[in-house]
Amino acid sequence: MNAQTNDDLLIGRINRKEEKALGISLTSSVLIYVQDADLNRMAAKRPNTYLADLEEIGSIIKTPDYVLYRDDEEQFYFVREYLRNHDFQKILVKVAHLGTPKRWVLLSVSRTSIEEMRADDIRYGYAKIKA
Repeated sequence: MNAQTNDDLLIGRINRKEEKALGISLTSSVLIYVQDADLNRMAAKRPNTYLADLEEIGSIIKTPDYVLYRDDEEQFYFVREYLRNHDFQKILVKVAHLGTPKRWVLLSVSRTSIEEMRADDIRYGYAKIKA
């Protein structure tokens, strides 16, 4: 991953509530960015919805239903559950600690279920944030 550029977008932060729920304490910056190249790809692929998509990603990071942390890969997974069209869905936002200097960057957004995640992912630190 590239170092931060002036065009990278600050999309959120890892908050103390999540750290506390996972029993971790981060010593680095907790700000999360979308890299400029990824932002450009989103805009090209979904020109009519990418701004709403970014807002939704930021909202999931800010108030996830679940959060998972993989210390060995320095990755967070922020998960929000939705009921849409009588279908129960989970949206997973994956963030990693990358680059030089290291910082938190958006890696991917996908539909998934906690059950679909590997069993060892759960072992590495998983917490339900909302009651």
